[in-house]
Amino acid sequence: MPRRVGLLTEWQREASHKWGHHGLRFISREQLPQWIASERYQAGLYDPEGGHLNPLKLAIGLATAIEKAGGRIHEQSKALSYQEEGGRYRVNTEHGTIRADVLVLACNAYLDRLDPKLARCVLPVGTYQVATAPLSPEQATALLPSNVCVTDNQFVLDYFRRTPDNRLLFGGGCTYLGGMPKDIAGATRPFLERVFPQLKGVALEFAWGGHIDLTLKRTPDIGQSGNRYWMQGYSGHGVLPTLAAARAVSDAILGQDDELSLYQGLNNGSFPGGKYLAAPLEAIGKAWYRLRDSI
Repeated sequence: MPRRVGLLTEWQREASHKWGHHGLRFISREQLPQWIASERYQAGLYDPEGGHLNPLKLAIGLATAIEKAGGRIHEQSKALSYQEEGGRYRVNTEHGTIRADVLVLACNAYLDRLDPKLARCVLPVGTYQVATAPLSPEQATALLPSNVCVTDNQFVLDYFRRTPDNRLLFGGGCTYLGGMPKDIAGATRPFLERVFPQLKGVALEFAWGGHIDLTLKRTPDIGQSGNRYWMQGYSGHGVLPTLAAARAVSDAILGQDDELSLYQGLNNGSFPGGKYLAAPLEAIGKAWYRLRDSI
């Protein structure tokens, strides 16, 4: 749509003039076939400083680094509640109690009853992806000739990339009212085939999903109150921003709070509607923007 092409040029100009990122390259409709075999798109922006990574391998690498540095990781230890006691914190888990001088809440969409006030600043949203059966090398290369990772600029994004074994990973659609589709593959297939009709009927071998947490501004909610810190609201962009947030919070714990102060200045507020109406109101808004995407 022309207005969305205009958004791309606005982003390119803002990235250069405001943020000093001069590398974004505008891709015209005539050039798009060199990048993506889809008639759905009219233009694009290429960021040569972007990249792909495997989030699972990143998580394992971080966990390994923590353990090598002497840290301990306790899995399957759900935190049920916490209390402040004499300037320290007591965290009650399913299997015991932990006491600490500093508390960091990094639960994202799963904070809920652990801290209801903070939880009202984010909205859990179900999101899901699929992986096709392996395509032939020729098919995979034809879909994304430059082997780039793609996301569009709709309100509800479609995003996709190739894997080393020539599958297509594809994410699209989301649920604002809790829960996940019973048939994730069936729910995602229409979005995939809308972008790549040449894959109509392709086998979808894997499908999975979970919840991300949105803020009203779609900017992270990172802050501090005494020795209690929180990091949440990455709004679907959490793989890299979580690392930046962790650095800001860890620096603040050690007495350097310059970056944390910048995050707190974003002033993310609570969602309107409270616990029961926030999700329906957001779903109505999503439906409106999705209608705009389609016309």
